[in-house]
This record gives sequence, C-alpha cells and structure tokens, in this order.
Amino acid sequence: MRITLIEPAPPGFHVWSFTRQVRLGLPLIGTMLRDLGHDVRIYVESLGAVDWERVFGSDVVGMSTHGWEKVPKNRTYLGQLRAFSEARKPASILGSM
Repeated sequence: MRITLIEPAPPGFHVWSFTRQVRLGLPLIGTMLRDLGHDVRIYVESLGAVDWERVFGSDVVGMSTHGWEKVPKNRTYLGQLRAFSEARKPASILGSM
C-alpha cells in the first residue's frame, strides 16, 4: 500500500521555530508501516515542500494534528484531497501523531 504522512508547518512563530526538528510520531508510525511492507513517505513542511503528486497518488494519507495551530492547514489539505478525482481518492486519517 502507498502511504503518505504529512506534518503541516505551524503558521508563524512558535516554540519549534528555533530548531529544524521532526516530531517523533510520524517517523515512528512510518517505520512500523514500512517494516510491514508498505511504501511510506513522510513530508515535514517546516523542512521541505510536500510532493502533492505523491499525496494524490497515495492509498492512505495521514496528517499530524498535534497542536491546535495546525487545524486550519489540515482543513485546507482535506479540501484539496476532497477536490481530487472521485475515481481515485486516497483515504484520509486525522489523529494526533
């Protein structure tokens, strides 16, 4: 299964602005899924751009919702996923990762 995990960048200045660090949830989940044989990619927006072709071609898309500041961006991304072709929609999973 093709799985893409996204950690949206928080808007503006925040406590993590001083360091370029990935939170541990998505790498842990991604490693477990990879070890089960899945094709997994993780995108951390504060470190680089999201490959939307990859996202739209995924079977499952997971987004980190850690922190209230990410809710507006997650809603935007969900809107983009919903607008994607009805014939091939990836499943969306929201949760604190």
